[in-house]
Amino acid sequence: MINQTLAQSSADYEARVWIINRDGYRIGSHTMELPVLLPGEKAEISIDWLLAMYPEETGLYAEFVVYRKKDGCQTSHRQYLCRDGIRPFGKDNRRFYPAPQIQRKEDRIFVTGESFAACFDAASGMLLSYQRDGQEKITGSSLCTDRPYTGLDAQENWGWRNVMDKARSMQFAYKGAQTLNGHDRVMVLSEFTADTKMAGKLCWTVYGDGRLECALDGQWAEYVELPRFGLELTLPGWMDQVSYTGFGPMENYPDKMVAARFGRYQGNVEALGFAYAPPSENGGREGCRELYLTAAGQEENSLQILGSKPFHFDIRSCSIQDLQKAMHTHEVPVREQKYLHLDAWHAPVGGDMAWSTIMDPSESTHAGFYALRVNIC
Repeated sequence: MINQTLAQSSADYEARVWIINRDGYRIGSHTMELPVLLPGEKAEISIDWLLAMYPEETGLYAEFVVYRKKDGCQTSHRQYLCRDGIRPFGKDNRRFYPAPQIQRKEDRIFVTGESFAACFDAASGMLLSYQRDGQEKITGSSLCTDRPYTGLDAQENWGWRNVMDKARSMQFAYKGAQTLNGHDRVMVLSEFTADTKMAGKLCWTVYGDGRLECALDGQWAEYVELPRFGLELTLPGWMDQVSYTGFGPMENYPDKMVAARFGRYQGNVEALGFAYAPPSENGGREGCRELYLTAAGQEENSLQILGSKPFHFDIRSCSIQDLQKAMHTHEVPVREQKYLHLDAWHAPVGGDMAWSTIMDPSESTHAGFYALRVNIC
């Protein structure tokens, strides 16, 4: 803690600490007396005693809000991750569901169960469609390493444009999908490479109750500057309401996190975005753990996505290419379908300064292993 005032003692202030669990709910509130510090002085504060009050919680954030005692005016607001944990994927224990049926037809793999059907591309293992309870939930998927332009790569020969264009132009080669059967599940596995720059694996697990688990792994060389690494899912246009647990309320990226707070947020698809001029990358959310997509007034028709580890997401009514081609916001079309991106990795956007070409080395992509783990139902 640092007293950054010019003439006031910290004795004039007090703090309230909110404890937030990994589901984004505030589960505790505590008033804390601050150590007495003169202007410019600093001291360490421990909240181990406070966290010990929540031994069962595997993920905790502490949100500090500092108030002026005489009038209750809020002067500081900071949030810290204090305890992290992996979310276990549960399953429906109400009854046993036998493994889905598999059928290959030409270049398609069909996986069906009691109330659902999924179709995969036999060459790449990509999900082509997913239906459940009579509703079309997903209409396509693809690997995604591209995004709309940002201040880092706004035009040709600008900043990181040439380097990122090399990553955008990578062509993926697939070895072909294989299938494995279990007593309550089916797995569709594939492997992919991109020249000598990247290699990875994709595994879809389809359970007898209709749930999907997606495991996407990627590994690339040090000199590859990817804009992102993840999946693009195309969804029916009726999915226009969004509720998520992650960072918000405004858009946030690895280098735009100062004002972001972990919690539960909701709104429509258009409200999540921001109409930059010219059209560019917008509407992203970091650290997402849960994502629900529904139609207005039809909460029973929904798509639920849970992450065993946090992921980045954005959803729009236009494609990446639509935003890349447009020079003005009125030139961006509104498509019938929605485009949802789930990322294991998303690059900075130059957020340290507007339209900056500076990328903090600690936030840029590095050679290594990146993984996306989500449960879809």
